[in-house]
Amino acid sequence: MSTLRVNRIETLDGAPLRLANGISTATDAALIGVPGTKGFGVGSYYNSARFGLFPLAGADDIESDTYGNYQSSNGSVFVFVPKFYYRLASTQNPTYAEYGLNSIGIAGTDRFVNELAANASGYAMPRAFKDGGREIDGFFMMKYIASRDGETVLSLPNTVPISLTTSADYTRSQGMSGCTGILADAVVLSRTVVSGLSHCASLFQYSAIALLSLAHAQAATSAAHCAWFDASNTTNFPKGCNDNLLGDVDDSSVLYVTAGDVGSATKPLTGSGAPFNKTTHNGQNNGIADVNGSMLELGLGVTSPGASATDSTQIQDGNVYVLKDSVALKDLLGGHTIGAAGGPNAWGDAAHLATLYDAKTAFLPWADATDWQRFGNGSNRVFDPALTGDGWLRTNTGVPQGTDAISSGGTNLFGADGCYRYNRANVAPGVSGHWSSSSLAGVFSRFWLYHRSNTLNILGFRAAVSPTS
Repeated sequence: MSTLRVNRIETLDGAPLRLANGISTATDAALIGVPGTKGFGVGSYYNSARFGLFPLAGADDIESDTYGNYQSSNGSVFVFVPKFYYRLASTQNPTYAEYGLNSIGIAGTDRFVNELAANASGYAMPRAFKDGGREIDGFFMMKYIASRDGETVLSLPNTVPISLTTSADYTRSQGMSGCTGILADAVVLSRTVVSGLSHCASLFQYSAIALLSLAHAQAATSAAHCAWFDASNTTNFPKGCNDNLLGDVDDSSVLYVTAGDVGSATKPLTGSGAPFNKTTHNGQNNGIADVNGSMLELGLGVTSPGASATDSTQIQDGNVYVLKDSVALKDLLGGHTIGAAGGPNAWGDAAHLATLYDAKTAFLPWADATDWQRFGNGSNRVFDPALTGDGWLRTNTGVPQGTDAISSGGTNLFGADGCYRYNRANVAPGVSGHWSSSSLAGVFSRFWLYHRSNTLNILGFRAAVSPTS
């Protein structure tokens, strides 16, 4: 087993904590790290080859720009995010004095032996670390938005991202094996990256990344280990391609390179933002890139029943279905099933969804509202600190705890990221925003308008791997 070059004393909630060479004694994964410090938000996984992913040189060295970075057999780069626990709105959080009800604390797997122990101290485990009926050590996510080389789906820098569209003016999914140029293609294509193991990234995983970014922002004291740090807390969040001019609306120093699709010159190449570390979830070169803008990305895990594969009827009561944690994301297919029988398609009617999802009443707190709002409303709490139940699930899918958590202006703490309020049959949520979303884009951004059969130039995807065995 490799060991990380880490041997230092840190503190968490005021208690001494030694990271014994950075390795968790409970799992094969390195620790999530300490917010505000080098290596936070990523880690090593010593059993990665079992899941078709192999360490890049430096993957186990916290000093390396490739710390926590892995590649598949086709060269696609993934970032490993180790399991962690979070605590929201607690007076015990080191950042509570400044951030109050929106303060967040992070603990690694060395701190608690399991979820129950974490809950006893007020910490919740992200839903991202429950998959296929078990707790997992972490997840691997594509470092870059998915691109293509013929039929091959890739995660590489400076490549043209796939648009889930039929438009010949874009590098499109239509015509790839099993694809018709609709949002459901994301599920079909994600499964091909690491055969039998990879899946379209989930809302749970995107929400875990957003919580890590929030914790890093609250704890950082300089740009040394968080390139997008802003001491004024005005733009203290990851930057990206969102101003429709290949730049960032909040930081003129960030510039991207056009992907060259004739449909839009301001669609960017993957990972082409410079300075690169300003565009990652943790402000470091080892992080996940383009989490603010570039492309909307499909997030699995929440949907609504559809009477047919193309049903897009508005649903006005906020009711949705949330994926059961007993279901493995890698098993989900891109089709649509009518009735309880059939394969594990990610979409279907109520009878089918009930076999894979749990029905949630009024889960989307805005009910029949259909407009943009932004995350944050004064000092109001944005995400529910609940350790279990629907409040916990809302936090872990990026849904604000209630309508009092969002506003027309939002707050800088959450980047004034946008939440497009809607719900419809076969809903297929989009995250992060796209190249012309302006300040609505960001790690918390959620778009609830689209459905599985939409064809959209601005929407792409990432694959992920959840090591369940």
